[in-house]
Amino acid sequence: MELARLTFRHSRKLRGMAFARGGPFGNNIHLVDGAAKHIREVDESGGFTEWGSFTVGPDDNPVGIAFGDTSTMYISSPEG
Repeated sequence: MELARLTFRHSRKLRGMAFARGGPFGNNIHLVDGAAKHIREVDESGGFTEWGSFTVGPDDNPVGIAFGDTSTMYISSPEG
């Protein structure tokens, strides 16, 4: 199930324990502690990178992924 789709005009970082700025729900999208997420990055040419699934937890170190300027990020639950 798709939870969010993010398009960035500038490089941003998605931190597993924080948020991604520039999302459609106000200024940020929070990744809920303990919830597994799957992330796919699609660039403007249609190429994609599967960042894979990870679980955000209160004891984990923050996860940082740098996204390209023209990429669209798809964040979904592992089931979908």
